[in-house]
Order: sequence, then C-alpha cells, then structure tokens
Amino acid sequence: MDAEGSGTGITPAEGPTGEREKPAHPVATDSRIREPMVVLILTLITCGLYGLLWLWQVGTELEQHLGRDDVNPGLDVLFTVLTVGLWGIYLMYRYPQLLIEAQRKAGLAPHDVSVVSVILAALGLPYVSMVLIQIELNKVWSAPQPSA
Repeated sequence: MDAEGSGTGITPAEGPTGEREKPAHPVATDSRIREPMVVLILTLITCGLYGLLWLWQVGTELEQHLGRDDVNPGLDVLFTVLTVGLWGIYLMYRYPQLLIEAQRKAGLAPHDVSVVSVILAALGLPYVSMVLIQIELNKVWSAPQPSA
C-alpha cells in the first residue's frame, strides 16, 4: 500500500509512471525572489520599516549581481531616513536603472519601470513602486543564467 493506504502503489508525489510530478506552481528556491504583495503588506504593517530593509536587500543583491562598487545600500537607507524619504524617491529611479542592467545580463528584454516608479513615489505611493520593481527583479532572479 502507498502512503495514503489506497493500495495503488503510487505515492501522492508520483505520477502513474512513477516519476515525480512537477508542482502546479513553480517553487522559488532563490532567496532573492519575494512575493510582491508580501513586500507591500509587510511594508504597510511595519509602517515602512520593512521597506527600508527591502531597499537594503535589493541594493545589496543588485550590487553583488552586477559587480558594481558604486552602489552602497547602507548609505542609501541612511540617506532615505535622513532626508525623510526624498532619497528614496531618487532610489525609485536608480534601482530600476540598475535593474535594466541586470535584465540585460540575464538575457532578458529590458523593461524600464524607472519613470513610473519615480512618479508613483513622488505622488506618495513608493510602496507601489517597490511592488513594480520586485516583480521585475523576480523575473531576473528566476531567469536561467547564461553560461559564462
């Protein structure tokens, strides 16, 4: 009998051929892939604190992925706090520009969300900008890496 006791000999994770079935939804194994709505909800629940952590994480990931030393996520977060969010509006332009470079490196067609992100952030909706950026980042992190 199988794990469910049905006597078919097929466990729930196996198909009729005995091979493991693929999950209905792809499972994100890359820790850089984040659910955009979770980013939004956590940022709202924490009154923006998760947003600062997100800025640091995304800046660090882009810095490492692109091998750039002109990106300083720690200073970006500090300046965002010291300028009461004004630097964050600039980052809603800068990070999507870095994202375009990451898209090209991953072999993806560039999708520029920088203008939309800046406009949303300037209108008081930076969290929506974060969602747009995270959606595009997820595409980069889940793209097959070109062989070096």
